[in-house]
Amino acid sequence: MIAGEGLPIDAVVCDFTAGAAEVLSPDNDVDHWDVIEGQGSLFHPAYAGVSLGLLHRSQPDAIVVCHEVGRRTHGGYVDYPLPDLVECIDTHLAMGRRTNPDCAAWACA
Repeated sequence: MIAGEGLPIDAVVCDFTAGAAEVLSPDNDVDHWDVIEGQGSLFHPAYAGVSLGLLHRSQPDAIVVCHEVGRRTHGGYVDYPLPDLVECIDTHLAMGRRTNPDCAAWACA
């Protein structure tokens, strides 16, 4: 959307999230990066479906996992504890590798 193209995925019916992500991130040159930012989490009770659709169909070569140190639960969902950083990275990589076996992760806290 910064370059005049894009799609606010929150405005897409969930059944079409994966297709929208695939259209927005086609295979590209080795030296080209598409940056896809997902605000949810595979662990969030309200946003996991959108996050998984983005992750699967964008078929990332790399993911950046951001984890708030000391945070124990999801915002607004205090009954849903956050996993530790290792589980978070492992789960995101496992799901990312379903559609791109070479998916790797970077972590920042």
